[in-house]
Amino acid sequence: KGNLQTFSLLFPMEELFEEFVAQFIYKYANELNLKRNMIHIQARGKRKWLLRDEELNRVKFELIPDILFESEDGAYLILDTKWKILDETVEGKKKGISSSDLYQLYAYANRYECNDNVLLYPQTKNFQRKSFTIEGRKDKRIRIEFINVSRNIQENRVEFLRELKEIVT
Repeated sequence: KGNLQTFSLLFPMEELFEEFVAQFIYKYANELNLKRNMIHIQARGKRKWLLRDEELNRVKFELIPDILFESEDGAYLILDTKWKILDETVEGKKKGISSSDLYQLYAYANRYECNDNVLLYPQTKNFQRKSFTIEGRKDKRIRIEFINVSRNIQENRVEFLRELKEIVT
């Protein structure tokens, strides 16, 4: 309001949230009972492709999960961060969950043959965690999980680690 002119700063929060979660998990891997060499941020060294163009014999549509957790047997957890606010009070069946986000996790689950796949959102008061099994594949699931980012991480690091550990182990 008024005649004051100023500038604004815009940050790509989805990228900041993704990078923050990935680096926090990597930094505190030992406290999360994880091995750093089994954590692949942006699926580095583990990327796969969705399709092959038969005519050109080239792969198309690279799949890049935010964080791929691996064991000796292959991918055991794929975590994809989403900087979106979900709300149970929104009308409709989806409650703010994007179909494209679910399709993305579905592609990851199938291409990486991963049974546990997580969409991780910032915590909201109007949405609770959910778990879905992929139709026809009871061994594969997609979970909707949340992490509270509205706290002082330095003062509440242990609590933040506890929440993350619950999600990734």
